[in-house]
Amino acid sequence: LVNNRSLALHRLGLYSQALEDALASTASLTSEDGAAAVDDFWIQTLAKSFYRQGSALLGMGRPADALLAVRKGLKVLPGDPGIVSSLHSCIAALFPLPALTAALALAITEGEAPALLSAREGKILKPVFPVDSRLSGAELEGLLRQGLAGREEECRSLLTRQCLAGPSDRQEGEQRLFFPRFALAGYRAWAYLIGSNSGQAIKDARLAVAWSKTKSSPGWPRAHYLVALALEGCAHELGLQSTELAPKGEANRKFSLHCATTTAAAISMRRAFEILPDNPEFARELKRLSRKVPDDQRKVLFAEGADALTNFLEEEKWRNAPEYMRPRPKYYYYYEWMKDRIFEHYPALPEPVMDKLLAMDASELDLLLQYPKAIRGQVEEYLEVFRDKGGKYLETYRTPSLSWEEVKAMKGAGTVGLGTGFNAPGEGHLLEGGGAQKNTDHALMGGGGDGRLTQAERVGLPALPSLPPDQLRDRDQLVQAQEKQQQQLLDQGGTRSASGRQATIMHAAENAVLEATKEKKNFPRKEIKGTGDLDGVD
Repeated sequence: LVNNRSLALHRLGLYSQALEDALASTASLTSEDGAAAVDDFWIQTLAKSFYRQGSALLGMGRPADALLAVRKGLKVLPGDPGIVSSLHSCIAALFPLPALTAALALAITEGEAPALLSAREGKILKPVFPVDSRLSGAELEGLLRQGLAGREEECRSLLTRQCLAGPSDRQEGEQRLFFPRFALAGYRAWAYLIGSNSGQAIKDARLAVAWSKTKSSPGWPRAHYLVALALEGCAHELGLQSTELAPKGEANRKFSLHCATTTAAAISMRRAFEILPDNPEFARELKRLSRKVPDDQRKVLFAEGADALTNFLEEEKWRNAPEYMRPRPKYYYYYEWMKDRIFEHYPALPEPVMDKLLAMDASELDLLLQYPKAIRGQVEEYLEVFRDKGGKYLETYRTPSLSWEEVKAMKGAGTVGLGTGFNAPGEGHLLEGGGAQKNTDHALMGGGGDGRLTQAERVGLPALPSLPPDQLRDRDQLVQAQEKQQQQLLDQGGTRSASGRQATIMHAAENAVLEATKEKKNFPRKEIKGTGDLDGVD
């Protein structure tokens, strides 16, 4: 009842009596008897009592005291729309334009004062260097008054939000409010921009953008506006033709992105417009700055937005960059090389099968690709699994690694721990087209004595070299190993099923050995009459 009477007295303009009733209501609710019955009704009534106090004090011309009362009401009932509106009214009454710019200039001057541990670092803002270019408090106040004329309501809204976000238990009688850090950087940028120091203005404006961004907010729109105007000022004052639009590390970017200064200014203004599209000043400046942007970029900027133009510029950058500078995924060139080699054998493989081949061990895939029958067996195995079980199953399908028997079957019986891509001495059974070439080094071949042809050469037999003892020993060991492997394959002939990579490789090796054995049995041995010499060497 007392609260309602306070409201009625306030509407009648009897502010002193309205304040008395509001104070009486507050005292009654905070007494021992009143505090004993704390519930939702008690909370709302107490918050309303502080609200009535603030309204009455504001009507009496005491905005500082009214602000304290209203903030107490917000502590009781945070976020109440009526109390928030009253808070903003108190700030507007407490800070007309001259008082607002004076408070801002004082906060900036104190914020850039030397820090305790380093004179080069300010308490909140980094001091401006060189010192002779630093603005004094009076100069800041005068320049800010020019910038904030007609825009002071926006600055008061920042103070209101800061009051709502910060602590509300200020000491009794304290009138000072605190500006957020990004606002101090932004308004200092505005002052230096008006003072024709665009170099300092762009530093502070970019700091304001960075400090105002959160996970749920793209930042303070006025900060993006200031970045745009500061970039335009840098182009005129300093002749800056290009600037960094997106630094390395932003949005997982591995390389920084540079563009024309005029384009960067238009993008920043577009960001301000996207955050606050109802602001006519942002719309007007965006239209003006966009005239300095190329037609194709301007279309993207207006049709799709700032982020779309940033992506467009990045794509254009890499489209014009040389291949060695383009960002590629890890192992990109290896995969492209292997794809080209696989396409030589199978130009139209299903994508899951191609991915499965590329996921194989690099050495094994390289070795299989050297032998067409081997890669054919592996591909047919994967294709069979793909047709029967599908691509998802193929992703988890496991194939045993190449066994030593498979490697020897492909490279030859003399294979002894050779590296990828190295052909063993002798003939690999699956190497289509004849296998490794035989040693044709004739440097140590015995001559004919008088420089004429030997008797073996006269009858058309091939001239074989006479090798040093160590090479002769290696050759004998190779021949023995080949004969042993051939015998094992002959003994196992017909016991394998021709399905899968391993079966395909071993089956092809068996057929090669059988053919070689058959040719060997049918080869006519000719002996040179009168000599018994078969190698053609005297």
